[in-house]
Amino acid sequence: MDANPTKTSARTEALFFGAVACLVALNVFVQNTNLGRSVVPGLDEGIYLYAAKLISGGALPYRDFFLSHPPLLFFGAAALLGTGLDMDGFHFLYTLWFFSLLVPVCYVARTLSRSAAAGLVAGLFLSTFTELVQWDARFFALRQASLPFFALALFFFYVRPRPVLAGLLLAAFALSVLSNVFVVSAWLLSLLLQELRTAGSRREWASRYGRLLLVFLVVTAAGYAATLTIPHAFEDLVVFQSARRFHPFAGRFASLLLALRFNAPFLGLGLIGSFLPASGARFFGVTNLLGGILIVLGARSFYPNYLSILAVSLAISAAILTGALARSPPGRRIPFMAEGLVASLLLVNAFLYLRAPLLRTVTPEFYEVVEVLKRGPGPILAFEPRLALYAGVELTPHYYVADPKFLRAMNKNLEEQTFLELVGRSNAIAVEPYLASFLDAPRWQKIAAEFDLVYRNGGYQVWVKRAH
Repeated sequence: MDANPTKTSARTEALFFGAVACLVALNVFVQNTNLGRSVVPGLDEGIYLYAAKLISGGALPYRDFFLSHPPLLFFGAAALLGTGLDMDGFHFLYTLWFFSLLVPVCYVARTLSRSAAAGLVAGLFLSTFTELVQWDARFFALRQASLPFFALALFFFYVRPRPVLAGLLLAAFALSVLSNVFVVSAWLLSLLLQELRTAGSRREWASRYGRLLLVFLVVTAAGYAATLTIPHAFEDLVVFQSARRFHPFAGRFASLLLALRFNAPFLGLGLIGSFLPASGARFFGVTNLLGGILIVLGARSFYPNYLSILAVSLAISAAILTGALARSPPGRRIPFMAEGLVASLLLVNAFLYLRAPLLRTVTPEFYEVVEVLKRGPGPILAFEPRLALYAGVELTPHYYVADPKFLRAMNKNLEEQTFLELVGRSNAIAVEPYLASFLDAPRWQKIAAEFDLVYRNGGYQVWVKRAH
């Protein structure tokens, strides 16, 4: 694969990098506007970061606590939390890490579209992909946290060819979330189709991309093999995922259509661009087309946020479309102008939607609960691990302590004896709507018999063990 043949002056290159850096800085600023004032309930961040906290304290995933994902990103988060970083500091660094992907995305988009403006458009569309940035660009999420690996892998393939480094980054992406393998497989297929068209030989394709493919396969296989040697890893990763409730296809398409309301400009232009040949990457769009099919239909479950895995490749394909329209003959510029007007209106619509979750939403009751928990002794029984993370206290340990959502996924409740043991070992209980859904009348009575209610606001309650 040839590097970008476009020769740009140092000044033009500096202006492009400056524009990308400004876009990164703007995103980081907006995402952190409500830092320390807003926590979106129900997200999986608490699961991931409490697991990382356990790892930083010496626990081993699968053996010591339940974890249903590969451990790579958890070890990374554990390294940060192990330094004593608080949650606000972690969130700030996470937004820096996440939006760093705009740099390789914009450069790859510029290379494949042969247009600097289209490269910046890729960054703009990715920045307004509501399914991606409304929550999970500031609250830690595995799929989103893995995207910089994929963006950097594409950069070191298309822009600054380093096949070994690109293979290592692809392996890191695949080892972060199992479904990321779908996207990598689709992208590798696009390379095979490209080589078959130009050289017509699988042997030549293997020779050309052999180092990248070898590094990716060896590191990925070794990573998953090492993970599965940990006690209970097979049960947590494979058996649990295969036992999850199957989402009917009709429901998947219904949720997908619902997600189109504010994601239409990004998804639409990205998918249209997937049918266009890119400069030196004619079949790049296969990454989106095949990857999208596998993500929506290939797993036992599907939620709209799964589409975030395609954010990088869709942004690049949207840039390819924009670049192609910009190069159209003068007599055919009207479609390009119309497309630009419609895209601008839809982007404004996305900004109007994002204004509420990013700038206006505050959750003072969450922080009130945190302050109450800080004043009392641990451990606490809670099914929202972020309460413990923010308060700096321990959760009452049990195998599913980091991921109580396991119970809902398996349509189970805590066994009575387990519940009684947890209550007996807890000095406080933080009840929010999720934990409340597992408490029947006898369990409420058990709590009331041994604990005093010291805080109630909305769906939150804090009970402290009565002194004897």
